[in-house]
Amino acid sequence: MVTDGTTSEEPHFDMRTQYLALLACSLTSLGDAVEIYLPSVITQPLSCELGITSHREVILGVSLYISSGLLTVLLFPVANRLGRRRVLLAASYLAIAAAIVTAIVPSYSSLLASRVLLGVTIAMNLTVRGVYMAEVAATKEFYTIAITLIGALFSFGGGWCGLLGYLLLDRLGWRFFVILTSAPIFILPLVLFQFYLPESLPPRREHGNDESMMLVREDRSEASCTVSKTPDITPELGPIIKKIVKVALCTVTWLPYYGAILLIPAIAKAHNISIGSDEP
Repeated sequence: MVTDGTTSEEPHFDMRTQYLALLACSLTSLGDAVEIYLPSVITQPLSCELGITSHREVILGVSLYISSGLLTVLLFPVANRLGRRRVLLAASYLAIAAAIVTAIVPSYSSLLASRVLLGVTIAMNLTVRGVYMAEVAATKEFYTIAITLIGALFSFGGGWCGLLGYLLLDRLGWRFFVILTSAPIFILPLVLFQFYLPESLPPRREHGNDESMMLVREDRSEASCTVSKTPDITPELGPIIKKIVKVALCTVTWLPYYGAILLIPAIAKAHNISIGSDEP
C-alpha cells in the first residue's frame, strides 16, 4: 500500500502497489481490445438473430469510435476532481455491465446502446490509465515498462478474442460467449481498484495548474518523492483548455488505430471484400 513518512501531499508507493496497479491497468487494456474486436467475431450470429447488416455493422463501429474519442478528451478534468482510481473503478463496473447488456440485447437498437456504453468505458480507461501509472510508478524505468506492457496487451487482445471465438463460439452460442470472453477480464481490476489500490494523487478540488499529466517518481526509496513535469506547451490558455489540449495530444495517435480496428472489417464486408477468408 502507500508508505508516507512525511506530511507531503505526494504519496510514495511501494513495489507491491506498483505491480498491482500494473496488473489492473494491463487487464483493462486487454479487456478494451477484446470488447472492441468482439462484434467482428460474432458477425454471423448477429446477422442471423438480430438482422445486423453490413451497413449497421459500420454504424456500430462508428458509435463506439465517436463516443470513446470525444469522451477521452472531455473526461480528463472530471478525473482530476474525482480521482483516477475512482474513474478506473467505474470503468470496470461499466465494462462488465456493457458485456452483460450486449449478451442479452433483443434488438439492434439495444446493441447500439450497449456499444455507446462500451465507448464510455474505453474513454474512461484511455483517459486515466496511463496517467495513473505515471503517478504510481516510482521510477521512469518502471513506468516505461508498464506502458509498453499495457500497449502490448491491447494488441494481444484482438488475437485472443479471435482465438477464443474459433475455439468456443460454436459450442457456447454467441450470447454466453460474449459474457465469458469479456466480462471476466474486468473482474480482477475491479477488485484491485475497489479494495487494494489507493488513489494516485489527492483529487483536485479547485482550478489551478495541472501538475499530474506525466508525473514520475524519481526515487522510490525516499519518503518524499521528487516529481517531474512535462513542460507547459500552452501557457497562454486557461487551466481547463490546457488539460484538454494535453490529453488530446496524448490520445490522437490512438484514434487511427481504433478506427482501423472498428471500421475496416465492416467496410470490407459492405463492399464484398473478403479478409482472411477462404470464401469467394
